[in-house]
Amino acid sequence: MKGVSGFAQDLNQNLNEFLFKPVLPVFTIDTKERYPNNKVLETTVYGLQRRLEEEKDYVEDWFSEEYEDVLFGKMKVTCYLFKAKQDGKTVKETKGDIQRRFFKNNMSTLFSMNGQVHGHYTSEFITRGLKYNLLKDYLLINVDCTKMKYEFRKDLFMASRDRLKNGAKAEELRDYLRKKLTKSKLDEINKRRKDSIGLESEDTSELIKSFAKNLSKDSDLFKLLQNTLKLEERAKEKPEKSRHQIGLPKNRCHSNPSAFQVFLSCEHKANSPMPVPVGGEKTLRFETDVEDHYFDRTDNPGDLQVSILRVKRTDSNGGNEKGNTKEPGELLNIIKSSPDKGTIKITLNPDTDLRQGDEIEIEASLKGVGEDFFRKLFSLKSSTLSRRKNLLPWKRKVLIT
Repeated sequence: MKGVSGFAQDLNQNLNEFLFKPVLPVFTIDTKERYPNNKVLETTVYGLQRRLEEEKDYVEDWFSEEYEDVLFGKMKVTCYLFKAKQDGKTVKETKGDIQRRFFKNNMSTLFSMNGQVHGHYTSEFITRGLKYNLLKDYLLINVDCTKMKYEFRKDLFMASRDRLKNGAKAEELRDYLRKKLTKSKLDEINKRRKDSIGLESEDTSELIKSFAKNLSKDSDLFKLLQNTLKLEERAKEKPEKSRHQIGLPKNRCHSNPSAFQVFLSCEHKANSPMPVPVGGEKTLRFETDVEDHYFDRTDNPGDLQVSILRVKRTDSNGGNEKGNTKEPGELLNIIKSSPDKGTIKITLNPDTDLRQGDEIEIEASLKGVGEDFFRKLFSLKSSTLSRRKNLLPWKRKVLIT
């Protein structure tokens, strides 16, 4: 309707959702003659990523995981968790605000390439795929497909680049995401949300207080409710445990995280190769003092690069294979998690025909602004042979213990 509101509000919201991280910002203008009651006539659209990072009132936390797999190449998945309840608002009001501001088009899982969204899942993926019903209205996932293999990406998106194909590649990717995300930090977040259901999530504490006022002070029910509320207040007043009480390493100091890297240390000794029996995967933990959003922030993000330096084989002909740095996906499937309270995790799943005694030398480098790198070397060594010799090489998995 003329003079009531401008078109740019809805336009900007749609631009933010479909341009997750635009190369350049978009500037939109309304005319004062057509929309005299619109207080904001000029707006700059920076994309949904920056908007999510700046929305401290709505976004509770976010994290990312990078996947390198022979199936699709490389892919980065970032998960944004919204608050269940804002200060001064009820759960219902908070949920409505989040839906209007961030899920206008019912897109819960975005598939983007070069910052532009080319397809999406609805909240059905969160409820049916991940089985996280409590996070249905509070979780937004961005899947960055920019570095995927061209052949895989070609079979994933429609030619119009507005939706995903209903094909084998799309099903394989959905299944891969389901398996990996249910083993990620999301599982811990979902458990925390389950534990918080009750007094805090539904404002039941206020109802209990109002109900208790009308009870006789001598009744057993009043005394029970009074003791319950006192225990809750005491629990809120308890100070946080020190890092020694919660079992954190003494050398970790994450109470004052750094915007740029200072140190990187690995729990595994560099001079002792890790044995690799056949059958699964191994997770390595790196201690650092960078902030949790070091890999995902819009300004000056960092990166943990994992490279294969050398493959030393012990076959019937003998000799070693040396060469230039190879893509980790050629020999290893790798998952890199964003920093979480001073810990960076990488999960390694070798996908090659390793023989007993084969050794892979790997370098992990924490990169930031400038030329400074913090490197750590470690190696993997196959300690056993697979008993199922009839398996093809590309179907054999390796466990690092």
